[in-house]
Amino acid sequence: MIKLSNIKVTYENKAILDGISIDFESKGIVGIIGDNGCGKTSLLNVIANEVPYTGSVQTKASIGYLRQISSYRMQDFLYDDVYSRDFYRLLSEQGISESIIFDEEHLKNLSGGEKTKLILSKILSINHDVLLLDEPTNHLDESSKKWLINYLRRFKGLAIVVSHDREFINELVDYLIEIKDHKAVKYYGDYEFYLKEKETRDKSLKDDYKRHIKDQRKIEAEIIKYNNWSNKSEKQSSRSGGMLSDAKIFGAKTRQQMRAAKLSKQAKAKVSKLEQHLDKKVEKPFESKPIKFGLMDSDLRTNELIYIESIKKGFDDLLFTGKEITISAQDKIRVCGDNGTGKSTLIKIILKSEDFIGKIKFANHLKIAYLSQDIHDLPKSKTPLAISKNFDRTKQEMFTSNLINMNFDKVSLSKKISKMSLGERMKIKLALIIIEDYNMIIFDEPTNHLDIATKEVFERVITQYKGTMLIVSHDSYVVKSINKSLTIEDKELKISN
Repeated sequence: MIKLSNIKVTYENKAILDGISIDFESKGIVGIIGDNGCGKTSLLNVIANEVPYTGSVQTKASIGYLRQISSYRMQDFLYDDVYSRDFYRLLSEQGISESIIFDEEHLKNLSGGEKTKLILSKILSINHDVLLLDEPTNHLDESSKKWLINYLRRFKGLAIVVSHDREFINELVDYLIEIKDHKAVKYYGDYEFYLKEKETRDKSLKDDYKRHIKDQRKIEAEIIKYNNWSNKSEKQSSRSGGMLSDAKIFGAKTRQQMRAAKLSKQAKAKVSKLEQHLDKKVEKPFESKPIKFGLMDSDLRTNELIYIESIKKGFDDLLFTGKEITISAQDKIRVCGDNGTGKSTLIKIILKSEDFIGKIKFANHLKIAYLSQDIHDLPKSKTPLAISKNFDRTKQEMFTSNLINMNFDKVSLSKKISKMSLGERMKIKLALIIIEDYNMIIFDEPTNHLDIATKEVFERVITQYKGTMLIVSHDSYVVKSINKSLTIEDKELKISN
């Protein structure tokens, strides 16, 4: 159904994809994985013919393309003539009322999950042969993820899904394609299979490379040995014959000269043959640097940091209400609730950036660092190096070293944010949080867009963190170590262990 041949995509003379060839079958679910910035979205854009490339794409399929939700503008959510009975049915199945009002006043208050459901319903209501889905589970709650998994399992065409959601990948895909070092590698199984197979393949490639280097060194030593023999034989040949003799006078060679010349010729032939072996190249396997970063532990030991005496958001259209909720020092709390229940709104209230009815008390000297899910709040025209100039020398070094530890190279540090992947932008936001002066952190969907390797490090970091933390996340791997919950359910806010 889709055939890619020798695809190459470049950005400012740097290859993003280089020589990629893939045959996609007409049916099935394919997962695309890889580090942030490796070219996963670029691959989808090539298939959708939305980015310049060289090579060829062969397809006659009808394509529906769900981009990352943060790339959509307000007008993309407004009423469209394509909205059909199927569109409203799909919305309803995902928990959004068919009576939704399509104007800016109502749409601007939709959560990221609700916006995803809206665009997803619009795409799925049209019969497409191929679905391109770029991180579709970002922002989606658990019930919506399950709904999407069940829908895609029934889908009769081809679905190509970019995702860092390990649970989603494991439950869904027929096979995976990893984008690594500008190339594409297929793995015929789910994510667990990929991990095992990748370990086996990587070990095999490393062993082959080690053997190659060992053989090269052996060949080089042999070449030196035979060159020495050849040089020695030629010197012996020139010295042979002693005093001028009749044989020399008439140009004849002595037996010793002939033997030395023969040995020199044999040595040169062996050197030539060995040099042919030396020309055989085995590429060194690509190895990603291990990702490293950490959070500063809190020195604030006040037991009660935040006390919610009473809280109410909304009046005629009530969002939630709650009372007598305490957040203590070193609490790690997951903020739970379905899409649209008010999780991000609750965070804004705690940050004093949203009006509410009620009373909240904050401890003296409480300093909150906040990582929002909005990747568009970074200065798009600036580079990471330009951003670092805003800090003193110590923080500059900490900021850039943390980005380097998240696999940013010199080119990435000098690249404008507008040209970066969303995962790279989220890494910048993480690096900015790390250098802040805080004794409590609030994370709102922090792992959206992050590649799997960075997610795994983030999971260890928040497990080891000794300070106070609130986190909104629908990723079960991320929150598995957090056993205290602040839940919004049936418009009521409750805290539980």
